[in-house]
Amino acid sequence: MSQSNISDMGEKERLGKLAEYNLTDRDIEEELNNLVTLASKICETPISLINVLGANTQFTKASVGWDITKISREESFCHHTIQDHDIMIVENAIEDERFTESPLVEGEPHIRFYAGVPLKTNEGHNIGAICVIDREERSLTSQQKESLKMISKEVVSRFELIKKNAQLKKADILLQNSSDIQAIIDPDSLKYLEVNNETLSLLSCSKSELDGKRFGERIVDEDLRDEVRTFLSEPKNVEGSFVVRFLSKEEEVVKLKLSFTFYQNRWYMTGRDISRRDKVLQELESEKLFSDNIINNLPGLFCLTDEDGILQRWNKNFKQLVGKSNSEIEDSALFDHFAEDDSELLEIAFKQVLATGEGEAEGNLKTKEQGLIPYALTSFQFTMDDRNYIACIGVDISDLRETQDKLRHTLTNMRIGQELADLGSWRWDLKNNSLLWSPKVYDIYDIDNVAQKPSVELFKERVHPEDISIIDDITNRIKSGEPFQDFEHRLLISDDKVRWVRHSGKIMYEDDGSISHVIGAVQDITSQVKAKQKLEKEKALSDKIINSLPISFFMFDQHGNAIRWNDYFRKATGFNDMQISYMDPLDYFPEKHKERVSQAIERVFEEGKASIQAEFLTSSGELVPYLYSASRFQGDQITYLIGTGQDISEIKEYQNELDQSLKEKEVLLTEIHHRVKNNLAIISGLLQLEAFSAENDHTKNILKNSQMRIQSMATIHEMLYEAENFNDLSFDSFVEQVTSSVREVYNTAGNNDISFDISIDAINLNINQAVPCGLIINELVTNAYKHAFPNHQDGRIEINGNKVGSSITFVIEDNGRGLPDDFSIDEQNSLGFSLVSSLIDQLGATLDIRRDDGAIFIFSFEQENVRGAGSSISGT
Repeated sequence: MSQSNISDMGEKERLGKLAEYNLTDRDIEEELNNLVTLASKICETPISLINVLGANTQFTKASVGWDITKISREESFCHHTIQDHDIMIVENAIEDERFTESPLVEGEPHIRFYAGVPLKTNEGHNIGAICVIDREERSLTSQQKESLKMISKEVVSRFELIKKNAQLKKADILLQNSSDIQAIIDPDSLKYLEVNNETLSLLSCSKSELDGKRFGERIVDEDLRDEVRTFLSEPKNVEGSFVVRFLSKEEEVVKLKLSFTFYQNRWYMTGRDISRRDKVLQELESEKLFSDNIINNLPGLFCLTDEDGILQRWNKNFKQLVGKSNSEIEDSALFDHFAEDDSELLEIAFKQVLATGEGEAEGNLKTKEQGLIPYALTSFQFTMDDRNYIACIGVDISDLRETQDKLRHTLTNMRIGQELADLGSWRWDLKNNSLLWSPKVYDIYDIDNVAQKPSVELFKERVHPEDISIIDDITNRIKSGEPFQDFEHRLLISDDKVRWVRHSGKIMYEDDGSISHVIGAVQDITSQVKAKQKLEKEKALSDKIINSLPISFFMFDQHGNAIRWNDYFRKATGFNDMQISYMDPLDYFPEKHKERVSQAIERVFEEGKASIQAEFLTSSGELVPYLYSASRFQGDQITYLIGTGQDISEIKEYQNELDQSLKEKEVLLTEIHHRVKNNLAIISGLLQLEAFSAENDHTKNILKNSQMRIQSMATIHEMLYEAENFNDLSFDSFVEQVTSSVREVYNTAGNNDISFDISIDAINLNINQAVPCGLIINELVTNAYKHAFPNHQDGRIEINGNKVGSSITFVIEDNGRGLPDDFSIDEQNSLGFSLVSSLIDQLGATLDIRRDDGAIFIFSFEQENVRGAGSSISGT
């Protein structure tokens, strides 16, 4: 390669590098002014320049004492500077033969002295020079030379910065205008640092509102949200992708594919909405499965070839008969599977199909197990995606060749295959109001003469007179700029026969935004319309049956939306149809029944059926007792609840009579509780006398403990005696009496001052739970009073009782000396703690013991709803 070629290649690379900086047409004087000023002052020259050299021109990007913005490279001193890699100095331009005749030397600015340093990029390309100029002959000191070299490096650094800023700005513009989701995320806080407009739209916030937004807040699936956040928080992860369901600003769930890349301590996220893609794929998969089922269930053979006769698709019958695998059949010619003697006739028939669009032929198929089998083939041509295809349907005519009737029957069955192309296409040019359509449109519109040229007038001739207004309305909307909407209308065929068709289409636009044409498809939907009409009749019949029921009928979906109801239901509720359609199932019940009804509804969807009695709340506020039975019904994609409701007012009246009988028995039980209370009081008094007379402290303590336990049970029986029913004992008053008794029994002269803070919700218990609960509180309060405050220490005991739903929790807390670190109630030998453990089990409760500035005992249990006068303490 010659030296000239090498030089040309170097210059080409240099110009390419210069173009990357985009300096020639950019005003960057402000960024460089301080550098040329500095060079002028250091070198003590009146003129200083920063120049870049293009293919034929020198561009001055910053200057001191120089007004010329560009000159030709032939006149440029810097042109010679960039040929070298070091400083170039011309002390007297008149004596330098390169510049003696230069117009810049002979004329203004009368250059005599010049010193320039190449502006060298990191890759070694000299894209320009920084220079100082004087009108008098002179030289530079070594320090001035080094300073000028250093300034040249700073100029290149500024160029690099300008290029990077331009790249960043370009990237930011691309980021903001991208239709994809793009964001930068902080790996520590997972907060958004930067997002594009598409992401802001998805997050439903402005840039000013972005501060504090944490990634993942709108991901629907909580587990997946945690998984993605965990992935982003793990230092070892650098790349990953997830498919998430995201709640958009329209509160719609969209499916996003998010990809993450970790770079320079930042997560870079890109994403795309794939909801529509997945929906389209599902629809395509469903359509493919549907067509595959049709093809595979066709009687006889089916195969599809391209216009060269190469097989593209085939059904299972074809595969089984030829006895070959899919890979062996693929890309083979259809004629290769028939006898050689039939090849010529089949090729002629194939060409006829290509020429006319359809054709028929006979041939002997080569089968694996049965040899040659004669088949009658019916073929037709269609176009899809600008490619021509031939569909062939074959029927075994081995047994049908003997009679003409059987042959005719076979040929009729073969033509069924032509229905596979039951879709016509059309193109409407708005500018000249012309129409083009596919051959299938002639069939759908029952136009016998296929030679008739498609036109708007011919199209409207077949439209039912009552539906002409539909066509005119759609036409006017399209012309006014509205988007295309699918529409249906009737065709009036011969002998007043009506055919229904559906049109789908898309409007195509010119570059200037004007409408170019409309493309569409038309399909015969007569069978679907008739099926719909049949379904509507069947629904009307079922509605009549449902509305004739002498009980309420209702149907809700899994989201609580009312789907169907009968007249009895509407009359019983007093609400109209519009109100019912917006009401939730629980809206028909008073608050006291809503939880039970909600649980019953859950059982229906979980177990399949459920029954419940509840009072029904009518629109007038009347409560009517009803017996409801419901079961689960599974639709295509939604689960439904269907059920009936029966007014049981008369049954409830009979039940009230039974309740009255029970009340009489409860009176007897009240008297029994009164006698038990009196007997327990006598026993408590005897124990108190024994305790007073006992000299042994241990014995006295046992007697007092027994007295407190007896007194607690007596208090409960006293409450039972005074209660109107035995299932709703007010427990707050019981606790007050227990604490009062403890203080009375154990508070003797010289004892410490122990106060009680009691806070009990309105808690009502039946006797089955009241007795063990009361004894537990008695034991824990007594234990705290006796042991938590040694040496006459003052203290406080708090008793709190809370009820949330059916869950009840009691907390007994003191600020005494607390419990040992290794304390375990199961390892205590005292009767009190043994009794507490036993009662906790009997109550079906949980016990939690804590140590926090004293002792804390927390026990919780579920409230029972045992009704009737026979409620009693059950043994364990």
